[in-house]
Amino acid sequence: MVSCGTPAPLMDLHMGHARHTVQEAYEHVTPEMVTRLLETLTGVWEALAARRALNPRSPVQVLDRLLTGEGKG
Repeated sequence: MVSCGTPAPLMDLHMGHARHTVQEAYEHVTPEMVTRLLETLTGVWEALAARRALNPRSPVQVLDRLLTGEGKG
């Protein structure tokens, strides 16, 4: 989420973290933040699907796990 530019309030909400500073008390999640994150993540998944269409495997271990779905919880 950090690499997607997700604002801290949205990351904290998503991960269930409590917020304790004065600045954090005045920051809040906006619909625009949520929309931007959803659009960014959709782009990432679409890129992964396009890569999978080229070849469903990769010699790069982390990419191979993403392409095959191996290692899911």
